[in-house]
Amino acid sequence: MSTRFPISLPPWLQCTLAFGLAYAMTWVLGHLLVRLSFHPAFEATVTSYILCFTLYPCFVFLCHRLIGRFLSERAVSFRQGMHEIHSFSGLLLGWVGIFLFLMGSIALYRSEITFWMQPETHRAALSTSLDDKVKAARTGLALLAEKAPEADMWTVSLPGERTPVPSIRWASKNDVGARPGAHTLPFDCSTQTILTPRPTGGGTFLYRLHVDLFGMDRHTGRFLVGAATLLLLAVTVNGVLARRHFFRDFFLFRKRPAILAWHDTHCIAGGITLPFVLLFCLSGLFLTAQGVLPSLLQERYAQNSREFMRETKGMGAYSPQASAGSPMSVDMLGESLPHIPDPAALLGKAEKLWPGTGAGEIILTWKNGGITSIQAVQARSTDLAGRAAPQRLTLDIHDGYGELTESGKKDMSGVKALWYGATALHLGRFASPAMRTVLFLFGMLSVGMMAAGLLFREKRQEKKLSLSSRVVTLLNTVFLAGLPLAVGCYFLVGRLIGSDAPERIHLESSAFFLAWGLSAVHALWRKQTARRVQLLAGGLLFILLPVINGMTGGLALNCTLLHGPWQLAFIDILLIVVGLLFLFIGYHKTTFPWKNNLGSGLISCQKGKKFLLSA
Repeated sequence: MSTRFPISLPPWLQCTLAFGLAYAMTWVLGHLLVRLSFHPAFEATVTSYILCFTLYPCFVFLCHRLIGRFLSERAVSFRQGMHEIHSFSGLLLGWVGIFLFLMGSIALYRSEITFWMQPETHRAALSTSLDDKVKAARTGLALLAEKAPEADMWTVSLPGERTPVPSIRWASKNDVGARPGAHTLPFDCSTQTILTPRPTGGGTFLYRLHVDLFGMDRHTGRFLVGAATLLLLAVTVNGVLARRHFFRDFFLFRKRPAILAWHDTHCIAGGITLPFVLLFCLSGLFLTAQGVLPSLLQERYAQNSREFMRETKGMGAYSPQASAGSPMSVDMLGESLPHIPDPAALLGKAEKLWPGTGAGEIILTWKNGGITSIQAVQARSTDLAGRAAPQRLTLDIHDGYGELTESGKKDMSGVKALWYGATALHLGRFASPAMRTVLFLFGMLSVGMMAAGLLFREKRQEKKLSLSSRVVTLLNTVFLAGLPLAVGCYFLVGRLIGSDAPERIHLESSAFFLAWGLSAVHALWRKQTARRVQLLAGGLLFILLPVINGMTGGLALNCTLLHGPWQLAFIDILLIVVGLLFLFIGYHKTTFPWKNNLGSGLISCQKGKKFLLSA
């Protein structure tokens, strides 16, 4: 007696239903785990999130098997089922994944891009040496005494690895609830003046595209990003399981016909980036957990969800008074500012305590008309278990004498350390310039891996001349050529619009979306040549951007290569390299990954076995 129902669902609907049922199972499991846990609130909630996200791919496999068992005309094997999920779901999620990974990789240089897009600050850049930090701190304190003498807290951001221009900001008791950084002002140490850089979205706009789909409601955007990441995780895992000899075939790079060459490229790049993609999908889910499964917070944080957010961000990971204080003399700046302590000695202590990074900012606290403490905050922490939260060196001042205390790490559970480490890794807070470059390259290689899979699907369907094959070709052009071109247009418009133009930030973001939309129109109009034209146009634009940088008030590449700052030189060189890569790909029409003389053939798939070549 057959156990199958009389209705039969198409494969794409089976995959969609499997994803939905797996999410429901994850929701139920999460609530059960939180309710049955005897751990503290944060550990219980975080453990539930980790287990739910890790088991979600397994639930997808299980639901797909059950649906195929009862709602399909034909029985499929385990690997055939995995192949169906990867093929039908990977198409849509490939485009989404390219968008998220491309924007996330670019966002690793969020601060450097903002610095590049504000040429007014280029000549005020300083090095990260102790002498330049002391100079910046003294100049910043003098400017704060002039700009905000009544403030309760002064902060001087010192030149660092990512932001070489120092800045000042202040806060008062009346500023409670104000936007953080509302009073931030960069300054030039050589002229001791406040700079007025042009308003720009900079790297923050691209970061917001990655985090919450800029322009959309933040909660809705984060839910969509989190849901897409959850599906990407499942598709990545079943892409590995769909191949019987995934790791063995990874080492076999065989000359194949052009269509299958895209398949091999996809598999090889997937093997290289597999740990990176899995790790960053999971860590991205940790950051959007409260958006993907918001109801789990109601179990332990029904009355105070903000407390979970505070703990999630690692606030309080370091205790400001963890070690006994030691006496330290306090010297004042001089006759012009006799009531303000000189930060030089404290910065020297910080340089010895945190070699390689030193202090990133100093914070002075006022009370009853006098300075009660001065803090040196670590520029970059490599402590992943502490969510890369910076340590602090505090000098408490009493009657002209100082007591120096060093912050110490609080004890935390393994679950909390795992959560903090994963989120800090995703945000790249710990990364040195070299490590940041490695993360960027792996992100770009992940984009290439997804692009190869989409091109393989396109080439397999191009002879069918169906509506679906045309849509795939169109969207491949929009995401593979149009999206990078839109990023280049965003950079270009940000440098060409006048610094005093109204609504500059809005104009920059509008230029991005307009360029991306026009790329889609162009792909519809010129179906055969659109991709090549857009790749060539993008390559030429990226190569010209360093030239435009020097022509619009910024420091030219020949100057930054010799005298710095290296942040500008790096961005200009990166733009040139990307431009040359696009020109190379566009010149070769992106039709085949290898020469045409390797042969030609068609793809056939026989009952879920390996892809075979038919003459």
